[in-house]
Amino acid sequence: MQEALHALRKLRAGYVSAMSKACAQIDALLVDYANLAKVKSVQATLDKAWSNFQENATRYRSLLDEDSIEIHEVDTQYVTQERRKLQYDLKIEEYTVAAGTHFNEQVSQDCQF
Repeated sequence: MQEALHALRKLRAGYVSAMSKACAQIDALLVDYANLAKVKSVQATLDKAWSNFQENATRYRSLLDEDSIEIHEVDTQYVTQERRKLQYDLKIEEYTVAAGTHFNEQVSQDCQF
């Protein structure tokens, strides 16, 4: 069982790394509304990494004893990653609305001429 826990721990670290990479890419793209399609694409990558992380954490937790210190560590990591995922979902939603407003204003200006 220790081998399974070790393998799951390594996989989970990889998912956290993939989430960090996606978040960094999103941050770099949010500077320009023309990047909307790219942002949505990277968001899909973030969503997949989050889903994999969730499944992994659930599986890992199911292999631990309920009184294990590792359960607290896994739960803390889960909450931290969940909070980050929600923050990025909100960032992307706000960016999407702002981009839509920006493009609508451009179209309105183009129609006036």
